Amino acid sequence: MTETSGGLAYDGMPLPGAAFRIDEATGRIEVTGPMLARGYLGDDAATAEAFVDGWHRTLDAGRIVDGRLEVLGRLDDVVQVGGVNVAVAAVEDVLLDVCDDACVLVAADERWGARLTAYVVGTAPDEALAALVADALGRPAVPRAWVRLPAIPHLPNGKPDRDTLRARSR
Repeated sequence: MTETSGGLAYDGMPLPGAAFRIDEATGRIEVTGPMLARGYLGDDAATAEAFVDGWHRTLDAGRIVDGRLEVLGRLDDVVQVGGVNVAVAAVEDVLLDVCDDACVLVAADERWGARLTAYVVGTAPDEALAALVADALGRPAVPRAWVRLPAIPHLPNGKPDRDTLRARSR
């Protein structure tokens, strides 16, 4: 993480002088230590929001189990589907366990709040993939639409090219 000069923990344990905690209300990971930045250059508003009383309020969700930090995903990657929080990355992770590649996109849905569409490469039937997601994450996390592709487009950094996928969907 840039805000920590590249490091704060190793294998879920804080480095010397570092500490982390979880905001119980949001699940947000908060970190502190001598490696923490003082703020964002030229962005006083973002600094005031993210750096509070010597702690950096990350956009990552997590939990602490037996003193070890577990990162669960990004808070800005969580959507509400029918009133239930769904981590889009978690849905992708379940699909990637059985598919050659996968990417999940979110669209607004007037009735449910958000609608997930899964773009997948592989041979597992949609019904089987839906059952895997439901078993792992609950029914609200199951994509409402499935799009089969020969390959998922990727950016040079290796991340799925979500803009290209969105353009294909129009």
